[in-house]
Amino acid sequence: MSICMAPMKQCIETIRGSGPVSLIIRHAERHPISSMKNPFEAMLTEKGASDAFTMGKQMSELGDVRLYHSPVARCRDTAINIGKGISEKTGVQVPAEMIYDLGGPYMRGDWDYVSRLIDQIGQDSFIRQWFDGILPEHVLMPLEEAALNQMAILAGQLANTGPSAINVTHDWNILILREWAFNLRHEDLGWPDFLDGVLAQRVNSSIHLCYHGKRAEIPLNKLSLPA
Repeated sequence: MSICMAPMKQCIETIRGSGPVSLIIRHAERHPISSMKNPFEAMLTEKGASDAFTMGKQMSELGDVRLYHSPVARCRDTAINIGKGISEKTGVQVPAEMIYDLGGPYMRGDWDYVSRLIDQIGQDSFIRQWFDGILPEHVLMPLEEAALNQMAILAGQLANTGPSAINVTHDWNILILREWAFNLRHEDLGWPDFLDGVLAQRVNSSIHLCYHGKRAEIPLNKLSLPA
């Protein structure tokens, strides 16, 4: 079992048999990003593709599942390989669909400006300035708004007693949910691993989140959704 799968499976075991879940995970291992000016060009490594396939076989125990991914190729390829793993285990083909907001919907400003700022101060400091509200809102959504945007995806998938969902996204999206919902700062916890992520489940009028054994409860009315 990969290092990222152990805490995820712990969350799944805790809620087994109590309804569908929605997972939001970082893509599998990619090649290094050579420049923040073109971060979306980095593709999966062979190990990344293999790890995603293995995760799919492990996630087959979720039963009926749907796969979604950001517009970026490495997220699409992660979802496709997860689907191949599920198919090998169950014989069921699971197509992967794109959701734009699994990409970077929080970006409002010019990416060249953001990439230059990251080069100047480093990604850790950039994330801290963003999450602490130091960066202007015309450049990036505030932390809570960005988190609610991601939560709306999960809550929408859990609105009915339909299939579970696996959403493949990026490290920043996981960082957003970790800090907003669990108060887990990257300075203390480090960067999310590849294939690491958050599990969500609807319980009555709330969305319950689980990350590495930690739990958070988000009322649906906070998401402007009917309870």
